Amino acid sequence: MGSFSGLYISFSGVNASKRSLESISHNISNVDNYYYTRQRAIHADSPYNKYGNYKVGLGVDTQKVGQVRDEFLDKKIRGELSKYGFWGVRADIFSQIEEIIGEDLGKKDKKDTEDIGLSKIMDDFWKSWEEVANDPSNNTKREHLKQRAIEFVDNVNHIYNQLNDLQFSLNKNVKDVVSSVNEKSKRVAELNQQIVASEATGAKANDYRDERNKLLDELSQIMGIDYYETSSGSVNVTLGGRHLISEGRYRELSTVEDGGPFVDVCWGDSGEKLDLDDELKSGELLGLIKARGKGDSPSIGSKQYEEMIPTIKAQLDTLVNTIANAINGIHGGNDTSKHFFGSIDGKDIRAGNIKLNIENVNDIIVSDSGDANDGSIAKAILDLRNGKIYGEGKLNIDEFYRNLIGDLGLSGEESINMAMAHETVINEVEGKRKSISGVSLDEEMSEMLKYQHAYVANTRVVNAIDEMIENVVNRLGVVGR
Repeated sequence: MGSFSGLYISFSGVNASKRSLESISHNISNVDNYYYTRQRAIHADSPYNKYGNYKVGLGVDTQKVGQVRDEFLDKKIRGELSKYGFWGVRADIFSQIEEIIGEDLGKKDKKDTEDIGLSKIMDDFWKSWEEVANDPSNNTKREHLKQRAIEFVDNVNHIYNQLNDLQFSLNKNVKDVVSSVNEKSKRVAELNQQIVASEATGAKANDYRDERNKLLDELSQIMGIDYYETSSGSVNVTLGGRHLISEGRYRELSTVEDGGPFVDVCWGDSGEKLDLDDELKSGELLGLIKARGKGDSPSIGSKQYEEMIPTIKAQLDTLVNTIANAINGIHGGNDTSKHFFGSIDGKDIRAGNIKLNIENVNDIIVSDSGDANDGSIAKAILDLRNGKIYGEGKLNIDEFYRNLIGDLGLSGEESINMAMAHETVINEVEGKRKSISGVSLDEEMSEMLKYQHAYVANTRVVNAIDEMIENVVNRLGVVGR
């Protein structure tokens, strides 16, 4: 009986080594799979047999093939992914706005912006008024002023229209991201069902879990999710305490127009709008929604440049409207037919609808006297440049625009710095996670040699016991004859 027991023990060692080698082979096959989690066969002593006062071991059992994973690091990296998603989106939008405006928003000395973009165009525009004021009868200089005015009008309209296009592009991105969330949520719910069914027998559904972990990483970058694993193996995902995914079920999100061209993100079943700060909290989706805003001006109570595009549009509107109205007040006064600037749609002048009213250089009013050498009106318009006509008499035109660019630049720098900071943390934590969960060929080869030797050793024990049994049987056979 003892020999047969030894044979059983040796066979258990062979099987355990075989299971470990199979796990190692699976690991090596997935060495380039970024989301794969290293697996290990978990072995434990088999139950003992009791012979009188003695307990005799019965070898080894393979309890499960488990994943080598640190759940704390998963939580940490997913929290950072949400923050990175939010700030990364803002940093990307900032770079697009910088390209649209044509200014170097990252300059520390905002006076240096005077040589590029709208700053340069406005500077040329005011210099042209100075030339006309100094030589009012010179039609060449009047033509030059007209061209600089056209350049100013075209540029602010182009900037505004480009911002408008970007705003609608972000609105489309919101819709696309919500669709992506629904697809990922549906797949997580399906994986929950598959994992629960597979693990009901005691085996771990490791490959399903890898796919689910990948989706949880992706959902975390999109939204500030919370999640927890149930005793059955499902993962439930919540937004602000409300279930997005519950075991094998999920709730769809929808995008609903709010009476204008832009959409709100709502719960699909109830139509209730998601609370941005309490439910989305962070992530790419929140970054897109806040940068896009809801219209041509920021919402009441929003922080400075929180709603990036509406804030810039409103600031540009103020810049253009104030300049146009101030010039028109001198150039034509109450006679709107003689105004220097007008609007394309007949509404209040702003960035996006401003136009040049004058058709030829003779329409440019330089004085009231009619004297060819009198440039008093041109001089009065030129003086507007240094007049404190913004911020309740605190800022002139150049100061207002420099503040606009400076504040936008600071907001952009904050977004870039925050994105970089969270990316650094992600890389550090991801490095730790990969050192634990990732596949190292050197380590796998070392483990392979260990279990290969164990396999060979156990087979030798099997052979030795087999020879012993064969000798016993043969000798018993001789005595019996």
